[in-house]
Amino acid sequence: MARTLLLEIGCEELPTSFVRGALAQLPSLAREELARHRIAHGEIRALGTPRRLTLIVEQVDEAIASQTEALLGPPESAAKDKDGKWTKAAEGFAKKNGLAMEALSIADTDKGRYLRAERTLAGGDAREKLGEVLATACAKVSFEKSMRWADIESAFGRPVQWLLALFGADVIDFEFVRVRAGRATYGHRFLAPERFELTSADEYVGALRDKKVLVDPKERLDVQREALVAAAKDNGGTLVDNAFLDEEVLGLVEWPYVVVGRFEEAFLSLPDELIETVMSFHQRYFAARSADGKLLPLFITTVNTALDPDRIRKGNERVMRARLNDARFFVEKDRSEPLSARGPRLAGIVYHQKLGTYADKVLRVEALSADCAKVFGAEASLCTEAARLCKCDLVALTVGEFPELQGYVGRDLARNDGLDATVCEAIAEHYLPRGAEDSVALSKLGAALAVADRVDTLAGFFAIGQKPSGGGDPFGLRRAALGVLRTLLHHEARVSLTALISAALGHYSGEKFAALDRAQVQRDLVSFLRERLEVALSQRFGVDVVRACLETQGEDCDPFDVFERAQALHSLRGNPQLGLAAKCIERATNISKDVLTSESASSLVEWLRTHSFALDEERALQRVVLDVESQVAGAVANRDYRGAVSAIADGLTAPLDQFFTKVFVMDEDLAKRDARLRLLKLVTLTSGSVCRFDMLTDSKR
Repeated sequence: MARTLLLEIGCEELPTSFVRGALAQLPSLAREELARHRIAHGEIRALGTPRRLTLIVEQVDEAIASQTEALLGPPESAAKDKDGKWTKAAEGFAKKNGLAMEALSIADTDKGRYLRAERTLAGGDAREKLGEVLATACAKVSFEKSMRWADIESAFGRPVQWLLALFGADVIDFEFVRVRAGRATYGHRFLAPERFELTSADEYVGALRDKKVLVDPKERLDVQREALVAAAKDNGGTLVDNAFLDEEVLGLVEWPYVVVGRFEEAFLSLPDELIETVMSFHQRYFAARSADGKLLPLFITTVNTALDPDRIRKGNERVMRARLNDARFFVEKDRSEPLSARGPRLAGIVYHQKLGTYADKVLRVEALSADCAKVFGAEASLCTEAARLCKCDLVALTVGEFPELQGYVGRDLARNDGLDATVCEAIAEHYLPRGAEDSVALSKLGAALAVADRVDTLAGFFAIGQKPSGGGDPFGLRRAALGVLRTLLHHEARVSLTALISAALGHYSGEKFAALDRAQVQRDLVSFLRERLEVALSQRFGVDVVRACLETQGEDCDPFDVFERAQALHSLRGNPQLGLAAKCIERATNISKDVLTSESASSLVEWLRTHSFALDEERALQRVVLDVESQVAGAVANRDYRGAVSAIADGLTAPLDQFFTKVFVMDEDLAKRDARLRLLKLVTLTSGSVCRFDMLTDSKR
């Protein structure tokens, strides 16, 4: 018979990140411990609020079945001596596994003859082991920072107040941090604070709901979201989506209750990003916008109690008003000085000890931005102007108080100075994407500046030997590389990464970089960007497709060209001829890879046009290869990669397959062998101008 296993760890309020981390760990910890004790079970899920961490395991078997397992020890050569007697290694194996020497034998395996034994693991009552399972799971939960209290040696995220542990209707008796498990729990701290007992594990979620606790985070999020959207609508607006706040606030409440507060419309003269930052990151409030997209002078907050909401609203309004007054002071002070006047002060901010100050970085980005402007079709003079100003807001008072507003503050100050609108926008956009979920810079000017800034960062840190290693990436170079690639792909910008990096490295001069091996740094950085591109595109097209297309680039890389090839190839994965073409081209590539290495496709075409073959299969392939080579060359020149792949798959497959069926390539007659190899070499070069078909593993299955 199977029952539900329930564990609830009741504690003082945990921070959101602690709850999130613990709920991610609990299922795997329980699964590991149940497996160690051979207890069969069904689905495992973790629920929780700031005040409780819950583990629910469905369909846990009451009985542990007996089990016989085969054990393999050392090879016979180590288990027996020359006289055929058991060695110390065999005796150690027996002792380790609790076996008598008589239970040992030698058995034949796929790897040879090895020491073997069988051990029977006794069954039993699962209830006798569940206390140990739960105690161990509790002890293994880790937190960013743990606490110890009283004279208890064990640590936890916050002091534990109670433990609830049920197996069906039975209490699982165990102790953790001097708290003994029982069948009692508590409702909402304010709305239903009384202690109450459960009769069975299956009633847990519903019983807590009756006590004003939504223990299931998904249910709590749905209720919270519905209340927030309704509150915004009731006040004439639409809720501003904020994934950070959704999760952050969810970890602060057990029963979401929405309170709406207001602030003076005069504060709307501040930049929207500043107001929303004060709301979101500093106060955990949601914003709302009107139908025409304008920010409304109100905030919406989720609180943990419906008691006296008017007092909560007034308190929140008072705090919000104070924060906005501070923000207005900083903004007005910053607006009193032109943005460009701050430039000289960047010389006082160290960017990196080996890479100089932010003033040095600005000079490099300004020089590189002219090259990037060409890539994106932006106006070079405006791009260099934006580059010269893009870091000036780092010394602004507003950024000192709200560092997450870098770029947005610069845009506001540039607008205040009456600068070109595209320059203002580029100053804000050059930080995009700030994270994996962010949009890239949408304007050409912003994109050019964003790429120039990141490529300079990458080139600089690679030049001083600060490449990411393993899981370490203290300077965010992987994120910077992905930002470059995402921006290039979004804008369909065509550029050689080698040329772009070479231009960036060219701005690292002087005595400090005199000994720099620029060629090696360039190769390392191009390889690093190629790896990031492979990872990014593989999620969409498959790793074999992306690698096959990357191979056409040599050591260099044009990211958008790789994207176009991969997109074309991926779109034709359903073509039945593609798999056979991949197999045939792989064979042609393997046979001809070490011959005619200096021959070009054009020279082979000229030779094949005048050569006469004896066999029908040779002549058929000759005609098709010459025709397909012409089609593919034209398609590749026009970047019609879908047409090129189709021409190869539909045109080459059948005659190439017939050729391999009827013709022996490596004929003893060297003239025949050479002619056939030339024919196959042109197949390889023609197909290789599109992608490496022989690397399409999925297509060949």
